Amino acid sequence: MKKRLFIGLTLPEDIKRRLKRETDKIWPQVYGVRRIVDPSLWHITILFLGYQEDEFLPAIIAALQKAAETFSPPLIEFSKIATYPVKNPRVLAIETETKTAQVLAPIKKLLEEEVLAASLPLAPDIHQLRPHVTLARLTEAAHITPVPFVASLEAETLELFESALTEDNQPEYFSLQRFAFGEKEL
Repeated sequence: MKKRLFIGLTLPEDIKRRLKRETDKIWPQVYGVRRIVDPSLWHITILFLGYQEDEFLPAIIAALQKAAETFSPPLIEFSKIATYPVKNPRVLAIETETKTAQVLAPIKKLLEEEVLAASLPLAPDIHQLRPHVTLARLTEAAHITPVPFVASLEAETLELFESALTEDNQPEYFSLQRFAFGEKEL
């Protein structure tokens, strides 16, 4: 059976609470909101794997473990809440500092290499890594004045998630496996 998978980082509860307070203040400025993302689902995607057969899970988990063991906890630095991407924005997101992408890029590269070495189907990712946390999906291109949100955290774990849609077309994410950076399985 195929599962829709991605590898990412979760946010600690204190950052989620602080971010929720900030977003509650700016919702009146945002028009065209299609769906606000539940804070329990906030994450940073490192690598989207798409639909994968169950038989590939051991190889994906091995890649996840290798990447987590290879790298120290990465520093994630948030900068602002803004619409995303710059052209035709359809998402309200918390963006990270440029150096966060530079810190996460080697993790993504190793994951891609390990997945491809295991002959797993993986569509080439032509997009530059732009780490962000999606806060809402917008129905139309919209812009808001960016709101500063300065915070940082050391990501503790690298996680494999399954993404599924509920009957009312809302996403749900399930953590299938996680590994602490620089350590063995949790």
